[in-house]
Amino acid sequence: PIVGSTMYINKSILEKNVNLGIKHHFEGTFGDEIISHGYEKLMYLGSRFRFMQLFIEEKKLRNNRGLKFSYIKSIKDNFIKAYLPIWITKLYRKIRGTNIGILDKVTKKSFLQNHSDHFEMINGYHPSIKNKKVNDNLHEIIINEPVISYGARLYKKLGQKFGVEILLPFLDKSLIDHSLNVSSQAKLKNGFDRYHFRKAMKGIIPDS
Repeated sequence: PIVGSTMYINKSILEKNVNLGIKHHFEGTFGDEIISHGYEKLMYLGSRFRFMQLFIEEKKLRNNRGLKFSYIKSIKDNFIKAYLPIWITKLYRKIRGTNIGILDKVTKKSFLQNHSDHFEMINGYHPSIKNKKVNDNLHEIIINEPVISYGARLYKKLGQKFGVEILLPFLDKSLIDHSLNVSSQAKLKNGFDRYHFRKAMKGIIPDS
């Protein structure tokens, strides 16, 4: 969780296909970050006290995914968290415990790392800040997270190892610029996240 990009599946794909003479590999990584699911729309509706719209949108979204909807959880995630001071959130996470187990490969000993602290150390801000940036530049903050540039460098290294050029189309500058200027109202609609992207790809890729 947020410790960097994992390359295991990509390594397996390249190992199996490099013998076929493949020299270029298009990788769909970072699509979620660049295109954006549009979940900030839910937080926006909550922070504006537009609860009826919030409940309708989130209920559709969860139904599409086969998940249960909770009015209480919706209010907590999309309304209360936006107004809670970060120090309260940090205290709550510390009391509740958000630790992840990490194995040190050198000493063979395992230790616990606080997930929120680790996220803040890597990205430079506490994860709860996303609940407070709904009217600001949340998407821009996500796109600027170091894990993206770190992952891109890893892909370059991996490609060099196998003699394959790994291409990352979602990191195209014009696409990033366009995505940042798309309203969250178009990203999440009728219970479908990345709505504008799905519409744009209609008839280009299979519905499945």
